[in-house]
Amino acid sequence: MADIATVKSLLRKMSPSHTPMIQRIHGTGKTEVVRQLCAEPDGWNLRCCELQGSQLSDVGDLIGLQKIIEYEEEVEVFVDGKPVKTTVKRQETAWIPPYWFPKDGKPFCLFLDEINRAAPPIKRAMMQIGNDHRLLNFALPEGSRVICAVNPNDEGDYDVEEFDEAEQDRFFEIELSPDHSETMDFWRKSHVLSVIIAYNEANKGDTYPNAAKEAAKISTKRNANGKKQRGPSPRSWFKLNKDMQRALARNPHVYDGQEGRNRLENLAKGWVGPNIAGRIVEFYKQHGLGLSPKDILTAPKWTADLDRE
Repeated sequence: MADIATVKSLLRKMSPSHTPMIQRIHGTGKTEVVRQLCAEPDGWNLRCCELQGSQLSDVGDLIGLQKIIEYEEEVEVFVDGKPVKTTVKRQETAWIPPYWFPKDGKPFCLFLDEINRAAPPIKRAMMQIGNDHRLLNFALPEGSRVICAVNPNDEGDYDVEEFDEAEQDRFFEIELSPDHSETMDFWRKSHVLSVIIAYNEANKGDTYPNAAKEAAKISTKRNANGKKQRGPSPRSWFKLNKDMQRALARNPHVYDGQEGRNRLENLAKGWVGPNIAGRIVEFYKQHGLGLSPKDILTAPKWTADLDRE
């Protein structure tokens, strides 16, 4: 396992012709690592195109569509025993480049996420892109990078297709294991609410799905119907934060009082699960936001997020 800094250091120096496969459970920052490497001054400085295997319904979405091309060809035929040149019409099948393929010929980063959740034909096409940096007759522009990401299925928690040894041999495998402090630093830079940061710093086991499972708090608990209950991930915490920010920007007292706490608990249940929802509400009750109403209403980052939606 490697933390975010180690993963970025390894990938930053890797040959563009090699394809890394980042492995880790959901919501731990695989996509964000690739986005940062593409955008950072000391990174790859490449446009990032993201495709998710689980969301591609047809292989045509990945490889493009066929079309018939008509053309004329000059051939030599014999008339009365003499060679004569004539023109004949021909047809052949060609492929229209898919929508994601760069039109300007410049190198880019193609991020193939959830490759082991894709349907078999789509998975095979993704594997060819990862292995050869080309698809059918389309070669990626020189200097382009292909990055893959998967959710492992060591304990049967994901509906994914396993890779065999021949498939694994084509990729550089690395397992991402973010250090808790890296996640907290990223949240601070992203202006996550101080109450969410403070809660997760005090309850590290509630930040990551695997940590919560090991502590037997979330994933191993089931409701009365035997269904696994929702648990947290850094991604779900981030989304809870965004919804809280939206509500607070409209009404700084939205979570005050018993009615407000009930409102917060219902929101938190949908993002981090019922077990943690009660705890984050109690933490909010004790510590509040750590911000004044003026801070909330004048926060430029929140206003920018709201304007984009």
